[in-house]
Amino acid sequence: MSRPGPRSLVAALGVLASSACYTYQPIELGEVAPQTEVRARVRAAFAEESAEVLGREERLLEGSVELSGPTELMLLVPVVSALDRRGGTLNQRLAIPRDQIIELELKRRDRTRTALLLGVLGVIGSSLVVAAVTGDERASNDVPDTGPTEDWTIRIPLRLGW
Repeated sequence: MSRPGPRSLVAALGVLASSACYTYQPIELGEVAPQTEVRARVRAAFAEESAEVLGREERLLEGSVELSGPTELMLLVPVVSALDRRGGTLNQRLAIPRDQIIELELKRRDRTRTALLLGVLGVIGSSLVVAAVTGDERASNDVPDTGPTEDWTIRIPLRLGW
């Protein structure tokens, strides 16, 4: 029986990470408070208009509520920028008219999913550490012992003419 390779491990971690640790619960526009993490489903026309500001056309926007006014919802939405080379997240303030919001959901961390994800990642990490420390016994049993090995060094002279 063969061991799963690095690709299958990366695929498994990708599936676990994409399952996320959040749940979403519907909330009325009047109930949302500032600093609340939400997900808003907007109309197609607004998604097209906001594409120039966000750099992409999305009908499902996630972000932090900055202000909930009588006519609009001010949302701080993460955006991707070609200028941001540090890998951080840039946020864009986006005023969404209330009549352009189809659905608003409250984003909450699901403790059960988070605990399961951390537990699985802990088991995977521990098994990798144990395998690295103890070595792979199957691989060492398959190769016959031929005695001491020699170290070969190949020297390649490089001349850089600058």
